[in-house]
Amino acid sequence: MIKRSELARQLVSVTKPVMWPLILSTLCRIVDQVLGIILLSLGAWGLVTIGLEYTHPTPDTATISHTAGVTFGWMIGIAFIKALMRYLEQFLGHFCAFRSLELLRTDFFNKIWPQAPAIQHTTKSGDLLARATKDNDRIEVFYAHTGAPAVAAVVVPLGALIWLGASISWIAALIILPFVALAAYVVPFAFSGPAHRAARHMLRVRGDLTQHLTDTTQGMREVLGFGYGPRRLTETDAISQQVGEAAFANRLTSGIRRSLCEGLRLFAVLTTVLVGANAVRDGSLSLPDLAICATVALCVFTPARGTEDFADDLERSFAAAERMSIIKYREPFVPEGGDPMPEGPINTISFRNVTFTYPGMTDTVRDLDDADRGVTVQRVRKQALRDVSVDFPGGQHTAVVGVSGSGKSTMVHMLLRHFDPDAGEITINGAPTTRINPDDLRTAVTEVSQASHLFNTSIAENLRLAKLDATDDELWDALRVAGMEHDVQNSPRGLDTPVGEFGTELSGGQVQRLTIARALLTDAQVLVLDEYTSHLNQELAHQVGEQVKAARPNATIIEITHQPASALDADNVIVMEAGRIVEQGEPHALAADKNSILARLLQRWDDMEAAATQH
Repeated sequence: MIKRSELARQLVSVTKPVMWPLILSTLCRIVDQVLGIILLSLGAWGLVTIGLEYTHPTPDTATISHTAGVTFGWMIGIAFIKALMRYLEQFLGHFCAFRSLELLRTDFFNKIWPQAPAIQHTTKSGDLLARATKDNDRIEVFYAHTGAPAVAAVVVPLGALIWLGASISWIAALIILPFVALAAYVVPFAFSGPAHRAARHMLRVRGDLTQHLTDTTQGMREVLGFGYGPRRLTETDAISQQVGEAAFANRLTSGIRRSLCEGLRLFAVLTTVLVGANAVRDGSLSLPDLAICATVALCVFTPARGTEDFADDLERSFAAAERMSIIKYREPFVPEGGDPMPEGPINTISFRNVTFTYPGMTDTVRDLDDADRGVTVQRVRKQALRDVSVDFPGGQHTAVVGVSGSGKSTMVHMLLRHFDPDAGEITINGAPTTRINPDDLRTAVTEVSQASHLFNTSIAENLRLAKLDATDDELWDALRVAGMEHDVQNSPRGLDTPVGEFGTELSGGQVQRLTIARALLTDAQVLVLDEYTSHLNQELAHQVGEQVKAARPNATIIEITHQPASALDADNVIVMEAGRIVEQGEPHALAADKNSILARLLQRWDDMEAAATQH
């Protein structure tokens, strides 16, 4: 749990450019609330004074009219200035708040950018979206409804009571002081611990709800196709109920605070009136002055109520700021900076005794003892790569084969520095990748993954992500190599064809070929092709593979596949199992050896295809 002082420091440091509007907003609020006390006190004084003159044995009509006119005139003038101050306070406060949210959101993305792409493996996308949007918006209270109310809650009641004591009655001022102090500075923060925990829990379950809805929306076809809709709705209702329960706990605290503060206000006014009535009776206080004392007792709780109003929202603001801060200030898995890529062509990429475990990944918890029911447990880290040593020759095509979960894609993540190894090292031309600038490395090594993202825009704009200044001719050349040229030509809008969200306007095979074309527009010396033809038929997949190699004859190609037959088109093959390399060599030689693992995988694959054909 991060201290509030640290959270406040972080929030203020990001938004220094908009502190002046906040200061002006605070001054306007103080003037507004001072004028509010004066306005009501003047009205109360005028009513009592006029009433006394009316009840006088010989009332002076002219004096009464003059008193009423002057009082009413002053009240109109004060009300006008008060309205202006109120408007300026709200305008400046919310200007500061919304400008601050913009700065905070920009800062959030600037902070998480260095954590990419590893953050995709460690944080749920829906929860990350909730932190960047909803949690960010909840911090608005910290700027618009915290600073000014907090200052006004000290300055206005204190100033009003000092004026009341100096000009009318110190006894009345001292009677009011403890009540307003409790209402302003004790009650709003009396339940801060439970309130903060409730706010954190509510934001967490709301993040869970956002993640659940994100998964449901993105997987709508599967949800409907497998008849999972009713169960998904039931799950949504269950999470929504948790949100409601968390909100109830938060509002319960708010209700208790409000009741206590209103009770203190009532007792302050009653005590002032009772004590003041005795003073009026013995002649030490006039009735109009008692009216002013009672009005001040009532009105000084308005600035104090500002702390009560923002206390609940402030808990949610700090909880939201904490959720964002946990992500923002997390150490990147791969530090920025480093040396440039070694000059010249890439001759060799080497893995030496590389071991790696994804953050948070563990095997089952195992009991080590149960002495006196005091169970000792051990969490065994689940290694994705185990002591991997292999060379990828420059300018050659190497296929990495293995079943799902064998560590193939993890090797790619290591090479692209999504993460650095726990042990061992990866080198390019002898230079450790941990010393190479990640941006330079990812320029030299381009990946076409089975989950490559397409933005909801045109084909041309998606392709130009790889090369902003690419001409249309270059785009068509890349599409031709990827076997996508005719598909785009047959589309009425050609390169301007929208691909839809996540490429939903295209088929799976078209999405894969489009991402291949995008990779070909880069100057990368290494092409990592991760299941890049899984949606293509065997003939088209072979054709695209040959065209890619012909277009980039000097490129180092690393193909990740679970289809062993694909390895036969490669110069070298590596077979992986459970995070280890169990076999490597020339694919045709291994395929001819019936005792090799590759040969057994090929036979199993042929048997599966034969069985599928029969059915």
